[in-house]
Amino acid sequence: TGGEEAEDSVVDIEDQVLDVSGAKIEAEDAKRITHSLVAWYDENKRDLPWRDKERWSQHAYAVWVSEIMLQQTRVATVIDYFTRWMARWPTVESLAAASEEEVNEMWAGLGYYRRARMLHAGAKTVVEQFGGKLPDTPEGLKAIPGIGDYTAGAVSSIAFNRQAPLVDGNVVRVLSRLRALSGDSKASESVKAQWALAGSLVATHPRPGDLNQGLMELGATVCSPTSPSCGTCPLAAECRALEAQTADPALLVTRFPFKTKKAAAREESIAVCVLTRSDASSTLKLETASPAKAPRAKRVKGEEGVKVEESEVDVPGVAGGRSYLLVQRPSEGLLANLWEFPSVPVEGDASNGDCAKTLGAYLARAATLQNPDFPEDLDLHERIEYVGETEFLFSHIRQSMKVFTLAAEHAPSPLGISDASNAPPPAPELVKTKGSKAGAKSSKGGAGKGSGLVASPPHNVRWVTEEGLVIAA
Repeated sequence: TGGEEAEDSVVDIEDQVLDVSGAKIEAEDAKRITHSLVAWYDENKRDLPWRDKERWSQHAYAVWVSEIMLQQTRVATVIDYFTRWMARWPTVESLAAASEEEVNEMWAGLGYYRRARMLHAGAKTVVEQFGGKLPDTPEGLKAIPGIGDYTAGAVSSIAFNRQAPLVDGNVVRVLSRLRALSGDSKASESVKAQWALAGSLVATHPRPGDLNQGLMELGATVCSPTSPSCGTCPLAAECRALEAQTADPALLVTRFPFKTKKAAAREESIAVCVLTRSDASSTLKLETASPAKAPRAKRVKGEEGVKVEESEVDVPGVAGGRSYLLVQRPSEGLLANLWEFPSVPVEGDASNGDCAKTLGAYLARAATLQNPDFPEDLDLHERIEYVGETEFLFSHIRQSMKVFTLAAEHAPSPLGISDASNAPPPAPELVKTKGSKAGAKSSKGGAGKGSGLVASPPHNVRWVTEEGLVIAA
């Protein structure tokens, strides 16, 4: 699969000339290529759990789960997740019976959570519309939510031996070099050429599943983005990119596939409040707990392809015997339905004081939503303490975080915020602050002095113990 894909060479699109003539391949050439590749795959394939047909009572389901997990995620990371997933939900029926929350918890840390939601929804469709059995054709599989051309080709060829092509990042790299396909690899004509070539190849071999896995395996282990091992490649004699490099060393194999430069990530700023309570307390008061040192975190891969870099900070209120307030994100958009610490969008140059006021207003409004008697004008911001800053880099968003903390001792629940709410989610609302850019929406018809951009209060919240926190890394 494409789980091992890394960044390819980047070139200016203006310097490219689209040439997909290599997508046309004679039947005899295709047979020679595919037989060489499958013979190599038989000798060199990695021992991966989803490839063991005898191990799984529903092999097609196991292939489906593995292919969804492996999208944008490395094989080494997926192995443990796949093994735990199949131990808990060994059949499509057992997955369909799981709750969305259980699925998200099992997926936590794997990133790109929409994959988990669609896999869960797909399992329900298979049970309800297909009697618990996955269709064995690409067309039938694509009727299932979350299954597109790639996954349909993978499952139908690997599990059902259908001569269906597939194209992922590794296959694009192998085919682009094999036939010297130039031009932007993501342009529509290039994509059509890659699928046409993959189709021509898979049609010539009696083991289409192993051929497709061989293409992906070759891209993951030999035909790498920046350091291909051409000397050990079973297709070296057929590779047009290698032929060109041999004739002129300046024409590197790694020129292929061509890619355009990525757009810069969008900048966002948010303020986050780690709100804690003492589980043993029985009187209402707000206080600041003594600080505890948080460890320095390394740069790691996180949710939704995130790279996280945290600095060492003092975090008040994280001593033992405390619970933490989490709020559920909206049902659509980034990290849909997942749980997080209360957070609000702010201007990039917002002061710590303005951020604290924004968070205080947000928490007070959240409490008022569930408890009408709660004093919304309580000056919570005076008790909110600044902790430090960190940054998350999503594939398309660079998110700067200012982190704050607030300790709330409750009677019977802090800030009047209980563990659940039946209140419907309020309409989205953004309030401008001093210095906000023109065009920002305001529910009050003007600038909210020092308020920042205020998100609507959450309609679903919970308190969890430190042991209940799941931190994706």
